[in-house]
Order: sequence, then C-alpha cells, then structure tokens
Amino acid sequence: MIKQSLPLRIMATCFLALAFPLLIYSFIYFQENYYESVEVAKANIKQVADFQAIEFEEIIPQKEVLLNELIYFLDLDHRLESMDLQVLSDQLSEMANLAGKVSLIVVDIQDSHPYKVIAASEPTVVGVELKNVLGLNRVIENGEGALIDYFYSPETDGYLPRLLIGKTILSSKTKKPLALILTTVSDLPQINHLFSKTKNGDPSATQFGILDPNGLIFMATDSAFLGQHIAPLSQAAALEVAVFQNILNVTVPLQPLPIVRGQLTNFFEFIFQNQIQIGYLSKTAHASPKVGFHIFAYVPKEIFFANAVRYFLILYASYGIILLFWFTIAYFCSKWIGRPLRQLTQVMNEVRKGNLFVRFKQEKLGFEINELGAVFNQTLEEMLKNIQKSTEERIKKHKYEREVALGSEVQVQFFPVKFSSSHELELTGLYIPSENIGSDFYSWYIKDDETISMVVIDAPEKGISSCLYSLAARSLFRTHRVIYKDAATILKNTNTAFCQAMGDSGVFVRAFFAIFDKKTKELTYYSCGHVPGVVCRADGRIITLSHSGMALGLVEKQPFNVDRIQLEPEDLLLIFSDGLLMATNSKHQHFSEKRVHDLLQQSRWNSPEEVLTLIKKSYYEFIEETPQDDEVVMIALRVKS
Repeated sequence: MIKQSLPLRIMATCFLALAFPLLIYSFIYFQENYYESVEVAKANIKQVADFQAIEFEEIIPQKEVLLNELIYFLDLDHRLESMDLQVLSDQLSEMANLAGKVSLIVVDIQDSHPYKVIAASEPTVVGVELKNVLGLNRVIENGEGALIDYFYSPETDGYLPRLLIGKTILSSKTKKPLALILTTVSDLPQINHLFSKTKNGDPSATQFGILDPNGLIFMATDSAFLGQHIAPLSQAAALEVAVFQNILNVTVPLQPLPIVRGQLTNFFEFIFQNQIQIGYLSKTAHASPKVGFHIFAYVPKEIFFANAVRYFLILYASYGIILLFWFTIAYFCSKWIGRPLRQLTQVMNEVRKGNLFVRFKQEKLGFEINELGAVFNQTLEEMLKNIQKSTEERIKKHKYEREVALGSEVQVQFFPVKFSSSHELELTGLYIPSENIGSDFYSWYIKDDETISMVVIDAPEKGISSCLYSLAARSLFRTHRVIYKDAATILKNTNTAFCQAMGDSGVFVRAFFAIFDKKTKELTYYSCGHVPGVVCRADGRIITLSHSGMALGLVEKQPFNVDRIQLEPEDLLLIFSDGLLMATNSKHQHFSEKRVHDLLQQSRWNSPEEVLTLIKKSYYEFIEETPQDDEVVMIALRVKS
C-alpha cells in the first residue's frame, strides 16, 4: 500500500525523519528521568529515615529524666540492696500509673548472664529473662541508653518488640552497677507506624528495618528482610543469632547482603531477593551512642527504571496513535486526490499498448496532475505529427536510396571493360563508391593499336544530374577521340560541345585527359581543373603532372596547350579523382597526396592492379568507419618495354 501511494510514502518518510530524533530525545529523557527519579528517591528515603530516627531519639531524653527522678525519689542507689522486691514492684506500679502508658522494670545486672527482671510495674514481666544481652551490656557500659527487646504477649501468642530506655543504678557505697531501671512504651507508636507500611501491599513503598550496631536486622517491615545483616557478623553479634532463630523463628544467613555500590555510612546499593536495592542508614541514629539501634530504609531500584520505561512506552504509544490517525486520513485523501494520477496512469498504459488516440481528461482537484495530463496530451499530438513526418521522410529516404542504387548501377555500367595486357603495357582502373550518387567516371579508348587515350572526369556536385553531366562529358570525349587524333583538338571540340549543351546553367566538370603513344612512349596530357596525375619512375622518383587548365563548360573558346612527358620501361602512370586526396578519418585528417607518393615509393608492387589494390586497402584502413561523401576513381598504366 505504501509503495502504491505517494501521500503514504511522504507520511512514512516524515515519520522516519521525526522518529529518529524523537528516539534520541526519548532515550536522553529516559536517562535523565531515571537518574532524577533515583535522586528523588534517595532524598525521600533519607528524609523519612532521618525523621523516624529523630522521633526515636526525642523519646530518650524524656524517659531518662523520668528514670533519674525515680532513682532519686525511691532512693534506689541506697535502698535497692535491702529493699523488698515486692514492695519495689508495687511502688513501680504506682509510678507507672502516674506517668501513663509506660512500664517500669528493674533488671538485675550483678550476674553477667542471664539478665532477669526482679521488679516491675507489670506483675507478668517479673522473672522474665531479657534477650538483648548486647543492648543491655551497651547501656551498662554507657550508664544509660536505649534498646529494643521482645516480650511475650498472651493476646497474640507471640513476641512483640518493646522500646526500652534504661539507666544504670550504681551502689552508693561501692559505686558499682547494681541493676538497670528501664521504662518501656508499651504500644510503641513509632514502630507501629513504620510497620503499617506493609499493610498497603505497595512494592514501590519505602521499606524499613531496625539494625543493631553490628548490622543485624532484628525488625523489618518486610518479614523476608528479618534476620539479614549488611555487615559481617562479629563474635559478639553471633550471640544474638540463637535468640533470633528461637524467638522470631528466622534463619540468619552466614553471608551479609552483597553491597554493589557505596558505603554503609551513606547511600549504598545492595542485592536483596535478586534485586538491586537503594539503601540508606540514618546518620542521626548511627551517630548517637545512646541509641542501641539504627533506622535503615531501602527501596527497589528497578521501580524507577520501570517508571522511566512506562513513560517511554506511553510517549511512543501516543505517538503511534497519532500516527495511525493521520495514516488513516492520508490513505483516504490519497484515494481521493490520487484519482487524476490513476487516470493518467491508465492513459499511459493504453498508449503503451498502441492506442495513440486516448487522451487525459481534466479532474477536479487535479491541480498539477491536470497540468501534467495536458502536457501528456500535447506530447501525444506532437508524437503523432512526428510519426507522420518520420513516415514521409522514410518514404523519401527509400526513394533516395533507390536513386542512389540506380545511379551506382548506371555508373558501373559505363566503366570500360578490363584491359587486356600486352607485352608493351598494362592498364587497369578502380572505382570506390560513396554514400551518395557518384558523378566520377574513368574511361580509356584504343585507336589503331598505336595510341590509347585515358580520361578521368569529376563533377563538383553529387546526384543524378551531376552523374548525367559527367556521363555527357565522357561521351563527348569518346566521340571526338574517334574523329580527331590531336589531344588539343579533342579537348577544344569537347569543351565547345559541352558549353553549348549546358548553355548558361553554369554547370562544369573537371577532367584529366591523356593520350599515350605506344610507339614513341610519349604521354600527352591536359588537366581541366583536375587534380594532377603522377608518374612513378622505375628508380622510384615521383613526377607530378601539374597543369593549370580550366574546367570544361566555363569558357567556350579557350586555348588548350597540352603537356608531354616521355615514359620509360617500368614507369607507372597514376590518375585519380580528388575523392582519394580529400578522404577523411575520424580525426578529420585527409588521405593527402603525400600518402599516395609514399605508397608508390615504399611498397613493393609488380603490376598496376597491385598498385590500385594497395591504395584501396590503405584507403579503407585510413577512413575506418567514417562515412565519405565523394567516391574515388583511378587509372593506372605501366610501361613494360
């Protein structure tokens, strides 16, 4: 369909021209949007993680003030070693009711392990063994701090996390740690707020985890993340592994999560569940020695790539819909606008089949096609005229070719028969035709076996009329040669008769006339405006028979002063028309008189016939395929003895 429709081809070309830069722009925008989304995500998870860490840290100073007041009010640093633990539990219960939504517990730390609750505001907690030994040891070492531990809940039949903020009770006598007094936030709203993220079921939401200082994840919004660690476990951290495996029913892997980029003190990328995650460890929580845990936030990196791809697909889907819409419009427009072009195609097919009388009809909305159709109609009209003209010219050419053939036949018929060689001389002639009707003749006549007359006639024009003029001059020469013996008399009477026959028409012919006396070996010759003949002596010398006579038919009464030359045995006489000298090749060079002389002098020949054959061969090699306007006639006579 696209190949047959010009508008659709234009649309396709425009689409390709626009799609390439759009593709480049989309790719650049895709990269920018992707990296920008990653940076925005980093800023978001940093803000959320830092905010959550700050919320945790704001609780610690408040609770530490409460614990200091309790130690002072109950005088625990003086009385703890001698107090009744049940009385202490009752006092803690009263204080917890006054503080509101808190639990107070006292943990015996005189033995390194286990750490058990010896008094508490909640009776069910008394006797419970705390599991976060490392966290407790850190609080003991610092004198105060925070940690998270797990307590059994009968309501859920499981362990729930509690935020514990503690302070060491020192003996007033020995200044050694006696116990830890801890306050808890029972509902732990901050942790509940973090864990509410898992209820959304949104995989792109920011996930959180709580890490101990050794990098072990003991709380997480994603249960699969629980028990992982982002740093190699130390020997101290290994003590907590059993606790996690028993209480939380998780398996702690031997190897930490692979870090692919960054450091744990800032943003870093790690692999979790076969996906690259962008993680952030809150600096606020990490920098405080009082807090025994760190807030860790992370989000899958691929969601930003997916968002960028989604935008990329939406962009190209929109572009495709628009393109399909305009393709549809272009298709129907091409069907409508293309009617003139289809009509023109049908007309051209009819012409190709031979119907030259079909014509293009104007169409509405044809515009340039109508103009093209008008030009096509004019072309057909001109072609018909040219066909008619070509037919007429072909008829004329055929008629002319018949005339040429007829003229050539007539011309050949009037050439003399072959001369019979004798012991005295050899004589032969040659005719080389041209593309036009020839007007050149050669002839000889033997009288009384004593003399032989020779003539070469050349009319300046070509065609049937010129051929007849030359033929008339030839006949006059033969007639007067029979009557008269003297060369001058023959020339005079022939010229007079030719002038009288032609009248004032201005027709003339050129001729070279010669009479050879066998007895005396004398050659009498006269050139009537003709190219001179040549004599090649036996020793190779060339003699040009120059003569300045006037052409026949120009002046009726003119003197004819003939010239004479004595020929010797083995001498060669060569008479030729100007068609030989004026022959041209493809380089517009003439055959020239010098070439004739060189052929006579430098070639080996034994007879006049061999001389003419040699000249003919050289002639055709010279002109090659170049057409010639003038024919060539030659006579060669050789004296033998």
